[in-house]
Amino acid sequence: MEKNKLQEILKLHLMWLRNEDGGIRADLRSAKLSYADLSSADLSYADLRYANLRYAENIYWLKRMLASRRRVLNYLGYELKTKYFYAFKTFNSQYTSPKKWKIKEKSIIKEHVDMDIFNDCSRGINVGTLKWVKNNSRGQIWKVKIKFDAEICIPIYSDGKIRVSECQLIKKI
Repeated sequence: MEKNKLQEILKLHLMWLRNEDGGIRADLRSAKLSYADLSSADLSYADLRYANLRYAENIYWLKRMLASRRRVLNYLGYELKTKYFYAFKTFNSQYTSPKKWKIKEKSIIKEHVDMDIFNDCSRGINVGTLKWVKNNSRGQIWKVKIKFDAEICIPIYSDGKIRVSECQLIKKI
């Protein structure tokens, strides 16, 4: 991406973050940002789906976001406890669940999770806020419990859906 074009997008995005007139949320889908210097950029809430950030310099905003996982989960609307949080899930509504999963109360299901934060939908146990699940899935909704020591991937442009490596089924709602 041309440097001047990127600077204009970043300027308008900062205005959008500050709720200033004329501000526009950054749409950097599929942008080629390799080697871009993003040291002064705050790309919080920017659409970075499929953007190439490999070798981008000084992406402190991304490091800050990843370090504040609890804050992001809280912002998205998850119910947080000290050592775990609650999420919601449906089974077999869009994809067939693995046969190894036992879909019953108190069972623990596990799956390898894709930790690529630029992938909005990938391998793992996909869960969401209750609002997200109601709006995007069909079928019986389960409340699940996820420990903070599980692998948790929060896509940077998440609107409520995340992926985890392990969760315990609590109850149908």
